Amino acid sequence: MSPWQAAGLYDPDAPDADERARGLEYLASLGLSVEDVSLAATEGRLDRLAADHLLWHDVGATLDIHDITERTGLDIELVRAIARASGTPEALDESIYRVPHVELFSSFALGAQIFGEEAVLQFTRVIGSAAARVAEAAVSLFAANVSPRLRERDDALETVRQSAEAVRAFAVVPNAMDILLREHFLTAIRRAGLFDIVEGGATPVTIGFVDLVESTAAVHAVTPEQWSNAVAAFETTALEAAVEHDCRVVKLIGDEVMLAGATAAQITTVAARVLDTAERDARLGSARAGVASGYAVARDGDYFGMTVNLAARLVKVAEPGDILVNDEASSALAEAGRPVESMGEYAIKGFGTAVPTFRVTR
Repeated sequence: MSPWQAAGLYDPDAPDADERARGLEYLASLGLSVEDVSLAATEGRLDRLAADHLLWHDVGATLDIHDITERTGLDIELVRAIARASGTPEALDESIYRVPHVELFSSFALGAQIFGEEAVLQFTRVIGSAAARVAEAAVSLFAANVSPRLRERDDALETVRQSAEAVRAFAVVPNAMDILLREHFLTAIRRAGLFDIVEGGATPVTIGFVDLVESTAAVHAVTPEQWSNAVAAFETTALEAAVEHDCRVVKLIGDEVMLAGATAAQITTVAARVLDTAERDARLGSARAGVASGYAVARDGDYFGMTVNLAARLVKVAEPGDILVNDEASSALAEAGRPVESMGEYAIKGFGTAVPTFRVTR
């Protein structure tokens, strides 16, 4: 009797015995023992055993929340709050954590000493949200490009193998993120040095929004794959143009992009590039932009305040192909030699008085 049979993992008389044997052999080739596989089967995580092993280089979680509190010295309720903020599990009596989690929770205590507990909890939410987005993007990449081929073959073993190989490929992401974070830290520090923080925590900034006109109709006019590729081109143009002109894409919101930069000239140049891309792509149709210069509060990688609200409102009243700006941005553009045209005053929701608005000549 083989060790797999003795562990109850393999039945040579079962209809799928050959496929099961190949699957177990593959798990063994990854360095997993019969005991490892048996434990995973008992705990109901056999389907993700290979991924767990490749990502963590171990066979499963070994610590519960009480172990974390003992090793870090943190109060159990605080550990649970950190877990919720970061998006990690917070079960009370299950061994769901690994040794590296101790360092994760310990780092919170260090940050709290410098910045305060609530501030670091909020920053932890930002990190957790960003990590979740990267992970979801990785899984969707597999689902869109590999899963269809696997469904055609209907081979469970090949599915396990391809999934494991994808995880192995994605294992480079943490190192890539480490490098990118270092680079973006330096860029953020440099940009922060350009701004003066005024009373209330606001900083001078120019905010821009670019959105696709009639995107709902455009979605129904093409296939999902065509729309996905078109939006990817729209977003890529925004990201690359922002880097080229020392701006930042604050966030991508489906068919809309939010930009932030030091000057109106930078933001309108980026916006014009994005509009050009949309106009050249029949799948996207046309786009429009709203830009406002003023003061905004920078928090959690985002911006808040009346300047942001104004830019968001201006994009909604702009005509397709237009870039509308407020008077502060218009003055700055005129000084930089960029032609603008007065569009009169607009009654904009949320603003008590009519807002002078200008159109940038493209």
